[in-house]
Amino acid sequence: MSVKERIFAHPPAPGPVQFDERFEAWVVSRHADVRRILSDHAAFSSDELAHGAHPAPHHDNPVLRSLPSLDPPRHHELRRLVARVFTPRAVSALEPSIAETARELLVEGSGEVVDGFASPLTVATLAGLLGISPERRADFVRWTITISEFAGANAEDPVRQARFHQDLTELRTCIREVVAEPRGGMIPALAAALDESELLDLATTLIVMGHETTTRLIYHAVLCLERFPTAPTPGLVEEVLRYLPPVGGTERFTTAQVDVDGVTIPPGARVVASIRRANRDPLVFAAPDAFDATRDPNPHLSFGTGIHVCLGLRLATSQAAVAIRALRKAFPGRWRVPEDGLEATISPVGVDIQRMRLITQRSEL
Repeated sequence: MSVKERIFAHPPAPGPVQFDERFEAWVVSRHADVRRILSDHAAFSSDELAHGAHPAPHHDNPVLRSLPSLDPPRHHELRRLVARVFTPRAVSALEPSIAETARELLVEGSGEVVDGFASPLTVATLAGLLGISPERRADFVRWTITISEFAGANAEDPVRQARFHQDLTELRTCIREVVAEPRGGMIPALAAALDESELLDLATTLIVMGHETTTRLIYHAVLCLERFPTAPTPGLVEEVLRYLPPVGGTERFTTAQVDVDGVTIPPGARVVASIRRANRDPLVFAAPDAFDATRDPNPHLSFGTGIHVCLGLRLATSQAAVAIRALRKAFPGRWRVPEDGLEATISPVGVDIQRMRLITQRSEL
């Protein structure tokens, strides 16, 4: 089976709650159950450090203390501080600069969708949002990779541990420099309300989750448009989010014994909410395995729901929409992603694309 065939393979149909030995977790896949897991933060906590049954080997990773991993009341306090940066008006104000960056990247045309377009586009947007200078963008990418990979068994590798602590020290130093010599952006604006550790946790959230989610969304949109070239642009991003979500699943931790769809789950258990399978639930979506950009309504769960609904969802969808419009304008012909131009790691919880080359009728990107 080719890489693309594996990426587009239909996930198993949603079904009863099951314990999966691979993840040492209870897997929930029906739309209603996943929605409950994501909404009921009192029973299903995001805080692994507080409620996980076993010590996390990556306990030093600031991702575990960032906004998506916090429970109320601190979650609400921090989210209110940050939310004003992601209002519809604030995101709309960013769109002209995002579009200009996309145009410049397409003119330069390095030949790779990953390294030449999607990744630098999102890095430029997020670095500017944080107030990090353009000169640090290469470091930004490196920090993203190091922090996102420092989890599970990887966190027990001495080489990865050394690299993680070195890059985290660099990021902390960068934050100090941004606060000391502000050029605008979120970090200087919040410096009076948050201490250095909290600023680090916040920056980590945006660097890892903001960058990875948006770049994957753009990659997946390119692949969907290769397979479904007549899909209309309006509604395209939302259907890509449903059909090939950037993150296939997310985890929670039970705060007490709880019953889900007739299955009793013990306290401290890891629960994986399968976003991709929930997004194909035939009880919610007509013809769930069909790609339909005109689907309305489209109640996918790719950005979560409840108090942890993705704070940057408007920015992510805006960047993806701008990127697709720019690509379609620059390359209006048929697209092709050759198998030898696509490298990806595929797991039950998502697709991580390392390389993608897009060939058009006019030229190559």
